[in-house]
Amino acid sequence: LPLSSFRISVAASKTMIGEKKPKAVSTAGLWVESESRVTVQGMTFNPGAGQITQDPMGRKCANTWDGWHLPDVDARLVAERGAGLFVKHVEYLFREQAGGFLNWLAHMMQFPGELPHTAWLHVSSREGTGRGWMGIVLAALTRGYCAHGMDLVKLLESQFNQTLAGKMLVTVDEIREGGGAQWSHAQKLKSLITEDVRTINAKHMAPFVEKNCCRWLLFSNHRSAIPLQSGDRRMHVVANDGAPMDAGYYQRLYAAAKDPAFIRAVAEFLLSRDISEYDASAPAEMTKTK
Repeated sequence: LPLSSFRISVAASKTMIGEKKPKAVSTAGLWVESESRVTVQGMTFNPGAGQITQDPMGRKCANTWDGWHLPDVDARLVAERGAGLFVKHVEYLFREQAGGFLNWLAHMMQFPGELPHTAWLHVSSREGTGRGWMGIVLAALTRGYCAHGMDLVKLLESQFNQTLAGKMLVTVDEIREGGGAQWSHAQKLKSLITEDVRTINAKHMAPFVEKNCCRWLLFSNHRSAIPLQSGDRRMHVVANDGAPMDAGYYQRLYAAAKDPAFIRAVAEFLLSRDISEYDASAPAEMTKTK
């Protein structure tokens, strides 16, 4: 904030000074005049780094990353809930690629500052399979760092990208590219996925630079979801037209999504998953579906 706006925002904060006749003075004013005041040149997003860090341009900045915001739940309750329901649903949606998807998520949790070179696209012509539930759980898991249900085309066609600032995960509920802009959009998306550094352009704010650590999970009901070039290395593609499970199964899913102990159990599962053989820089597999 500009200093004048900062003073207004913390105007209620007062500090008592003086021993004989204490008086209340503006804490903001004391901070401005303090010899030990920490001054930065801007803000940035750098997962894994400290509160004060450098941005990709080498400037001293305030870091908006402050760790995962996980529910504080009794360990015994977390152990009782477990992540079995989450793993089962991933296996139902992603089939033979479930292990790779879980490794991708575990890498995000364990190494948030290391950008993988791939994103995931899940295609299903069926409604009601529980992909929306997956997005809800992942949004809760990455609370504060997730752009859930992103309108991708709107983002790609806008000059502003503040919705990506400080994000570790973006989920797109529906993507279907058509018309003359489809290849242009595909190239822009590729850049968003792979760029090491991102300039954030927000309305009424000066642009700032941050490290790109954002993962992408795209859902579509259409085989024409997005055009991929021959030899594409960035996109994992899964197609699953299997029938939805029974109603009771989804009742259990959505009840679990509201349970903080379940969200914490999923986090603990991913944080402890062995990914020693996972290579975040490896290209996406060229499957038959892709």
